[in-house]
Amino acid sequence: MKKLIYFEWLHFSRGLARPIAVLLFLFAASFGIYNGFSSYHERVAQVQAIEESRAESHQEVFDWFESGTEGPEERPWVKISTPFWSMWYAKHQLIQNPDPLMVYNIGQSEHFGYYKRVSMWSTAFDDDLAAEIANPEFVQLGALDFSFVWIYLMPLLLIVLTYQVKGLEQDVGILPLLRIQQPYTGLWLLRRLMIIGVAMLLLLSLLVWIPELLFLKSSQTTGVFALWMIYASYLFFWLVLVFLVIYFGKGQADQALKMVGLWLLFAVAIPGVVNQYVLLRKPADLMLSLIEANRDGQQEIWDRPQDKVIEEALAVLPELQGSDAATNDSLLERQMINAAYRLVWSDYIAGVSNKIMEDQVGRNQLISATYWFNPVGGYHKWLNGISGTGHEASLRFRRKIQEATFSINQTLIMDEWKKRKMDRASFVEYAQMFESDRVMERE
Repeated sequence: MKKLIYFEWLHFSRGLARPIAVLLFLFAASFGIYNGFSSYHERVAQVQAIEESRAESHQEVFDWFESGTEGPEERPWVKISTPFWSMWYAKHQLIQNPDPLMVYNIGQSEHFGYYKRVSMWSTAFDDDLAAEIANPEFVQLGALDFSFVWIYLMPLLLIVLTYQVKGLEQDVGILPLLRIQQPYTGLWLLRRLMIIGVAMLLLLSLLVWIPELLFLKSSQTTGVFALWMIYASYLFFWLVLVFLVIYFGKGQADQALKMVGLWLLFAVAIPGVVNQYVLLRKPADLMLSLIEANRDGQQEIWDRPQDKVIEEALAVLPELQGSDAATNDSLLERQMINAAYRLVWSDYIAGVSNKIMEDQVGRNQLISATYWFNPVGGYHKWLNGISGTGHEASLRFRRKIQEATFSINQTLIMDEWKKRKMDRASFVEYAQMFESDRVMERE
């Protein structure tokens, strides 16, 4: 085995192509990790800025309560003692907390918003959250991170390191002599590929564990180990393919062309065909249903008669039945009626948003059904699931936003129909409504 290792080292060192290929791969992998660190720390800084801004805004409201003023002088219509304006100035923020594992796998997270101020008018697909991307290939590729480098460039490096294995001996005509010395050619080939595979595994370990030890301070050991296992299994997948190509190969050129062909097939052709197939089966709707809901559906709700909207609000929220305003129309004031309209609208827009999210889940399931012959897509989803940077994490975040919007309108109409008088304590109660969900950890 030592002689074989020395033999492989001679093959590697005698020529510039392979060392240069390794150096270029190391540069790309290092840049991918750096890109991941930059994205992660940028998000952490943004979250901290949001927290500080929210705390300053709340302190301003506390000052209003202590001084007995209703709001800022330049906005005389603000009445902080009313539920509506207390809820507005609570400035609820939902944040999808960045996972440190995105250092290795940014995934699709750059295409989706990760923080959102939620108010009584918010939806799961507001403009400040990135809309659905019509080109799923662009989304699925994600960013230039370490996972991208390993999934797409590592096979090319492996081809450069292995295309001469057995092919060189066959081209120079010494393969019959080798078969006399090595009766079991398959075992000889397996040993050579095992040496290259172990070297690639050591390279992977250095690239994965050095950032974990130096920068993440061993705080994500379990998650990093899970990512390492996925990267290692992907390497094994390509080693098996390379072994089969070389075993049945007929020279260096034949082996190189077949390996590159396999890379094009698995990394480019199959994902592209799958995405086009999904587009035909489930075309991107470009959010037309939501646009129509915000334009025509919303206006239709505002045009409904007051008594009909009140009836619908009572159906949406049966708890209102016990209030005095529900049994005596003469007690209904303008803000109570407005709250009913908002509740009905929130329930309507939640139905539209849920339908869009169901369609996107169906599209993801359709893509998932192809992973048995589309391994590159499968590995992407696997990695995104561990680091919480995939489309599924974005959908969970959007559902939280829609639920929070409905909860705000539900709380508002209950308090406004009860004519609740707001003070500092009740404002704090509003501000802490989504304290457990405001910073969402990866599920």
